[in-house]
Amino acid sequence: METTRKRILSFLQDNPATIRDVSKKFHISEREALYHLEHLASGRNARYGLEILPARCRNCGFVFRKRRKVRCPSRCPVCRSEQIVRPEYRIR
Repeated sequence: METTRKRILSFLQDNPATIRDVSKKFHISEREALYHLEHLASGRNARYGLEILPARCRNCGFVFRKRRKVRCPSRCPVCRSEQIVRPEYRIR
């Protein structure tokens, strides 16, 4: 039987997904999905190659390219809008 983290890993190899997609797919909370993704992105687990497809602002179109945190940004630094398209994650 596979662990939740290994199932998430294999799911992200097939297609990019947001934290919400992962939580719905595996019937876990978004907080728990975030915890697993942060673990996969940590330095010791860099071999998995978790890639973060950047979040962007719906209001002005600003793209959070330099952001390396797994969590979704709360506000756009340009227009201060809170309408942020969540980042997607995938395994390279």
